[in-house]
Order: sequence, then structure tokens, then C-alpha cells
Amino acid sequence: MRATVMGYRRGPSTQYPGQVILRVEGLPAARAAGLVGKRVVYRDPKGNIYRGRVVRRHGARNPLLLARFERPLPGQAIGGQAEILD
Repeated sequence: MRATVMGYRRGPSTQYPGQVILRVEGLPAARAAGLVGKRVVYRDPKGNIYRGRVVRRHGARNPLLLARFERPLPGQAIGGQAEILD
């Protein structure tokens, strides 16, 4: 299942590059909670692999997910495609 990296989790004065917000195309908001706990993989153009896990939903009525990665994602990953594994 494909997901777009929307950006880092952030607050007014802090951002967390190890935690990113993902948008899954074609996913109803009601089914977003079913993806919590799934593994996420992001591959950059140089061949580096970043592995993570979906931690929770982000937003009450949006199909957005919060994923935590072992190694922080680079800024070039924003707007890129990640894959949620079954």
C-alpha cells in the first residue's frame, strides 16, 4: 500500500524528524486505525532503506497516519512515496 510522506511531526518550536505524517491514497478515514502497527519502508534514490512502524492515526477525520522511524528520514523524503507492508 502506497503512502505519501507529508512532513515531520512538529509543534510550534520543535520538529521530530524521526516521526513523519503519512497520507494513504484511497483510504477511508474509518479504515486508517486498522493500519496501526504495520511496518513502513521508505527507499531513497541512493538505495538507502529507512524502516519504521505506524504508531497512531493523525487527526480525527483524516486518513493520516503517524509513523516512527528507526533512523530519521531526510528532508528530501517529504513528498516522496513510502510503502506500508502487510
